[in-house]
Amino acid sequence: MVDVNPRARSEPSASATSKSARLARLARIRQTMEVPRVRVEPANDDMRRLLKHPNGMAFRSSGSVEWPLDRFTKRRLADKSIRLADKSEDKPAAKSAETKPAVKPADNETSQRHHRPKGETA
Repeated sequence: MVDVNPRARSEPSASATSKSARLARLARIRQTMEVPRVRVEPANDDMRRLLKHPNGMAFRSSGSVEWPLDRFTKRRLADKSIRLADKSEDKPAAKSAETKPAVKPADNETSQRHHRPKGETA
């Protein structure tokens, strides 16, 4: 008997490949449209009390918050009602993860030489 289906069974259908290609393209578009986020803090306590991002994110009673780096945030940075927070002021969970060493260094001289802080000599 002759197979009337022109495509082999192992070959994906044209609609399946076009669907996966479309989903991959949409994923790339979504990824490029993501707005980067920055950690900001208010310039003074009045700004902390009065200012909130249009997405609804207001400042906490202390510390900094993470806002998208959009036109609103750039405008507030330009008029100096907010400022970028220091890199040292990260989330508490991130700090605790950094303090735990992933691998214990070996006790030989070469590992100590490579792990010595910058500017320190033997």
